[in-house]
Formats: sequence, C-alpha cells, structure tokens
Amino acid sequence: MHRTRPPYAPVPLPQPFAHPPVIDPVLQRLQSGVVITWSVSEHPSTAAAHMVLPYGEVWQNRPATSPCTSSLTIWSEPTRDRPIVIIKEPYVTIGDVLWHVYLAIRAAAREHYQPTPQPLLFHPHARPLPVPDVDEHQLRQWVLRYLNGHTVWKGLTFHDPDSWWLDVRR
Repeated sequence: MHRTRPPYAPVPLPQPFAHPPVIDPVLQRLQSGVVITWSVSEHPSTAAAHMVLPYGEVWQNRPATSPCTSSLTIWSEPTRDRPIVIIKEPYVTIGDVLWHVYLAIRAAAREHYQPTPQPLLFHPHARPLPVPDVDEHQLRQWVLRYLNGHTVWKGLTFHDPDSWWLDVRR
C-alpha cells in the first residue's frame, strides 16, 4: 500500500479568509423582507424563493456563502445551546442550510418531548435503551408546539466571524 503521508500526519487547516464570508442574499435576514418563503416546520422542498435566476439555475444549489465555504455554523433559539453545524465538500449550498435547519429543529423538538434515556451508570456491556418510533404526524405536532408559532423563516444574520444567527418569527 502506497501512502503519500503517514497515517498520523497533521491535517492542514483551511486558510482563513481575509474577510469573513458573506451569506447569500437568499438566506439573509433583510429589513425589506425575505427572499425565501418557508415554514421551518415543513420540509425544505416547500420553500419558495422570490427571485429571478438564469434559465436552468436552481436556487437551492447556489453556494450559501461568498466566497464558498465547506462548513457553516448557525445558532438559533429553537436549537438553543446546540449549534447547527453544516459540513459539505466542495461547499455548503442554500439547500444544505435549509435541510440542516429543518433536521435540527425536528431533533430539538423530539428531544424536548421524548428525551433520549441516559443510563445512570456506564457499563461496557450495557445495551442502549430503545427509542420508540414517532410517526410523522406526532413529530410535526411536537415541532409546532415546540416552536410556539415561531415557524416563519426570516433569514440569517451575522453572529461572529465563524457563525450566523437564525431568525424565525410568527
């Protein structure tokens, strides 16, 4: 087996940008309104973008940032202390952002209403406790109750050089 680097060689970190990446206007929280109409409680395929694109270009496939980045961190009230971290090569797309927001909010609601049982003592041969399945209707009800009516996508705002803040409203 031929290797160009030893298996435990340090992995070079990506070069930092001279300026922080700018989020695509489709994802931005704008004072003048929103480009995307979407309820974060619904599947991302229901999102609609109000913009004109060149023929054949799909807005969900556009890079989420400029310059393109392979990772993005989003903080939000619904996910509280758990950031939404998106990693994708060669770059994160607008569709990736919507998909990960959707999944993170569903996970937060499920954890709130059906916490994962945690063993009090760790035992090397302990089996994980089964987590009961939840049907889609029940999970959707949990999401709506968890968000307390704050389901409307309003966009992302700059949080710090490495992350963004998700705004959802009534």
